[in-house]
Amino acid sequence: MSRERIILRKFDSLPLEEQTVDVQKQTEIVLAWELYEQGLSKSAIARRLGRHRETIIEWIKAIEQQGLTAFVEASQQACKVPRPARQVDALVKRHIWAVREREHDCCGQKIAYFWSVNTASG
Repeated sequence: MSRERIILRKFDSLPLEEQTVDVQKQTEIVLAWELYEQGLSKSAIARRLGRHRETIIEWIKAIEQQGLTAFVEASQQACKVPRPARQVDALVKRHIWAVREREHDCCGQKIAYFWSVNTASG
């Protein structure tokens, strides 16, 4: 069985949009490794794939240690970790802007202080 089939057969049960993202990243990893094996520099690989050079360096190092299939599978699992929502609640935003206006564009540390004082008193 080809290495692509080994890697891709695990995605049959995922929703289509997750399959697409996972397959794209895995394709980039496999392509990065193949280009590296052909002698391209890590910088050239990064430019070609539109990735940061440090990302390519980390991928190559991990593939050398773990092997291609193990690294791709590990990277797939790493992407499945639940992450908190990035949206900030509208009330929090409103409070932060009120503090910044009142305190003349104060820094994050002062905003945190005013937030703690406000929530403790009220």
